[in-house]
Amino acid sequence: MNWDAIKNFFTTAGVDLLRGIIILVIGFFLVRWIVKIIERNEHKMKMEPTLRGFVKNLIRILLYVLVILTAVNTMGVPMTSIITLLGSAGVAVSLALQGVLGNLVGGFILLLFKPIRAGEYVKIGDNEGTVKNIGTFYTEIVTPDNRQINLPNGTLTNTAIVNYTREGTRRLDLIFTVGYEQNIDKVY
Repeated sequence: MNWDAIKNFFTTAGVDLLRGIIILVIGFFLVRWIVKIIERNEHKMKMEPTLRGFVKNLIRILLYVLVILTAVNTMGVPMTSIITLLGSAGVAVSLALQGVLGNLVGGFILLLFKPIRAGEYVKIGDNEGTVKNIGTFYTEIVTPDNRQINLPNGTLTNTAIVNYTREGTRRLDLIFTVGYEQNIDKVY
């Protein structure tokens, strides 16, 4: 072994490693700074509070992944193998968590298009009650007899939703029967 070759290898690898560590430190600092700016301006966003938290966490995760991939690329690791590994892992995880991901996307769709909101009285399938909370995976409704029902968001996006509160006034249909022998003038 030639000591100059070994010294040259560690010098080059050390510089790449140092660059990667610097990118990680500065990148993590910038991600925290961006998330704090988002948190300070959350009240200005015209979104549901649950959707705001979801978007904030999604941005945070994506920025951290971007910083880590940039640092790893700077260190000299070939990106094609990492992207292939991440793609394969993503497919495996998405197949394993297919129902959970369906509920997650369903929650995002409910928060984005707002067919229901917290506090509204709705009928979803066979369940009827007041919406208490629209979560990331489940929506909570409270029935008139004070039962709490958690409905998966994935099924909510594929089920007919009757919203009784949205229009402001509700119609109540009552059917009364009157015997034929009764005086019709006294029935009002």
